Amino acid sequence: MVAIFADPSLDANYWPRFLMQLFIILVLVRIMGALLSLIKQPSVIGEIIAGVIIGPSVLGNINWWTNHIFPTSSWNYFTLVGDIGLILFMFNLGLELEQEKIRKQWKRSLPIAISTIVIPYASGIGLSFYLYDINNRDGFKAPDRVAFILFIASSMSFTAFPVLASILTSTKLLSAKIGSVTISCAAIDDIMGWCSLAIAGAFAKGSGIVGLCGMRTSLGSLNDSFYGGITVLIFAVATLAKFLPAFIMTKIMIRESWKFAGAVGILMNTRGLVELIALNIGLQLNILSPRLFTMLIIMALVTTFITCPLLWFVYLRTYKPDPPLLGNTSTSKVDFPGRSYLRTRLPATHIHNANSNPAAITGRYNQPLRPTFSTISKY
Repeated sequence: MVAIFADPSLDANYWPRFLMQLFIILVLVRIMGALLSLIKQPSVIGEIIAGVIIGPSVLGNINWWTNHIFPTSSWNYFTLVGDIGLILFMFNLGLELEQEKIRKQWKRSLPIAISTIVIPYASGIGLSFYLYDINNRDGFKAPDRVAFILFIASSMSFTAFPVLASILTSTKLLSAKIGSVTISCAAIDDIMGWCSLAIAGAFAKGSGIVGLCGMRTSLGSLNDSFYGGITVLIFAVATLAKFLPAFIMTKIMIRESWKFAGAVGILMNTRGLVELIALNIGLQLNILSPRLFTMLIIMALVTTFITCPLLWFVYLRTYKPDPPLLGNTSTSKVDFPGRSYLRTRLPATHIHNANSNPAAITGRYNQPLRPTFSTISKY
């Protein structure tokens, strides 16, 4: 890294320009992330939009901008910075995985996770045979057909674990039943997706910061109705291949309401940050052409953007936390999304005397209930 930044071919103004570029990126990323958070959207979408603004789609069309502020020669060094960010992100992702939560839910979550991997993977394989010819247009040729097929299939199977955790936390569903199920499934999906992506990278024989994806996204490459239709096709296949198996398997395994199953399907369709990083790797390995890269970026952004509105419409607007469950001389869990698990205990004598003196029971429990909080543990 030191050798790269010590390149003698760099002009004397490189370091001041690099710091200025970094300042512009960070400020614009924060502003767009804050604006998107006002409409209950993950900040990652605002960060990508900031990259699109800085990249060739908007400001990149201005000659003064590309000559003096963001010359193309500086992109290689931002790629290096992005790779360092990718390493740190993957390390942090491993730290956030809660093995205890996955262990508790694995019997019910594993069939759901497998269905949301196998079906999207198979759909991606089928779609890749058509996209391979699209990818080879404009003189671009993927290094290996097998690598391309594996990569497209992998990109269809991802669920964004960090973005999903952020959405569940902001909606106070992380500690609820739906949060445990979706987090467990997303963790399994991401592990399998990254393993498949590593295999695709090995076939390709190739060698962030999130906004780097946006800086490489050129919306002008989709100024044709044909490519616009291909983008819609990719979005439809990716969404249906994720939503339907999650919806059906949740209904079978969890035996909850249709709204619950629909909410799980919507959450599992969140791709976000993990998908963007995977696509960025595909571009670096020359598996994806810039045009197809842009199509897949749009798919990842739209599937993430629609998650919160659909989740509210299908589930949150009618969702009510379950009331405390009072057990017979036993400990019962009180499940409030976003709070701790509280355990309450009632004296057994009032329950056992129900047949002999129901009036006393009625009078007793018409009074305000003051449970004893015997255990308080973080979920």
